[in-house]
Amino acid sequence: MLFNGQVPAGVNPMEYVVIADGKAWALDHIKKEQTIQTGPLKISWEPGQNSALDTRIISDGRDIGHVTVQRKTNAGYRAEPFKVSFAFVWHAFHPEQGSIITQ
Repeated sequence: MLFNGQVPAGVNPMEYVVIADGKAWALDHIKKEQTIQTGPLKISWEPGQNSALDTRIISDGRDIGHVTVQRKTNAGYRAEPFKVSFAFVWHAFHPEQGSIITQ
């Protein structure tokens, strides 16, 4: 409705993505791997959070899980700001940032 464009091939526009440090990762990829270490970032997924957008009753929604993003520092890991959004949103507002990481 508000997006007139193409997301990268193989990515569903309504797919959830995790956005941190100027990059976006497909939530399905993170879910499959459970933990991704990419440079100083560690992105982790665990089950237990239902989508509020799938059904009228949140407890009936699909389990999109819980994501954490941490940055490695000399003192260990610290929480890193991140967002969970849709692929089309990332691509619409940040087309210059590159593609969505799917593997």
